[in-house]
Amino acid sequence: MEMAPSRIKTSLPWLLFVVVIILAAYALGVFQGSGPRQLSDKYGNTYEGLDGKGIFAKKICISFASGDTYSGGYQNSTFSGEGVFSALTGFEYQGAFEEGKMNGYGEYTLQNGDIYKGDFLNSQAEGKGEFHSILGWTYAGDWKAGLPNGAGKLTSVDGSIYEGDFKTGLADGHGRYKDSTGWTYVGEFVEGMREGMGTLTLADGVVTSGAWKDNKLLE
Repeated sequence: MEMAPSRIKTSLPWLLFVVVIILAAYALGVFQGSGPRQLSDKYGNTYEGLDGKGIFAKKICISFASGDTYSGGYQNSTFSGEGVFSALTGFEYQGAFEEGKMNGYGEYTLQNGDIYKGDFLNSQAEGKGEFHSILGWTYAGDWKAGLPNGAGKLTSVDGSIYEGDFKTGLADGHGRYKDSTGWTYVGEFVEGMREGMGTLTLADGVVTSGAWKDNKLLE
């Protein structure tokens, strides 16, 4: 009988740091006038939101030559404050920016429809947040550098639930795993596997306690 998946693992498959590269690629360049409240630069990007003197206001709309768009706060020639960045490839971020990076609370929607809602730091999920996959699994809890890290709850597609400690996207530390077939394990995990002291309770009520390694009970 298979007692558990070999690894309990989840991570952001989309690597949020790629947004840093995309945002950094949009330099302002040399402006060419096309009206008192709209400018275009030599790269084909269009900026709307200037005051009557041709100075950028605190909120701006930018249409990039690539097809990407940004609407929101703008300060010192970069995204700042609340804003919405939409990429032609399909992903979108709506939330707080600071010095051109996603910093603070925001909502990130991937091309495939997956959604992360929560805290960001330097354009990566960090702090408290929830990830909802279109495949049906969810994670809610602590994040660090774009991965589940700290206390959290992972609910699998089949209804199995792990609740406890995470480290770099894996169950690591103390936790409780309840399988959809009815059995439960409470104890220590290392890199997504049962390792250390723990108690396994089968669906029929049989209880086994002891030391575990690689998901197996040591003799």
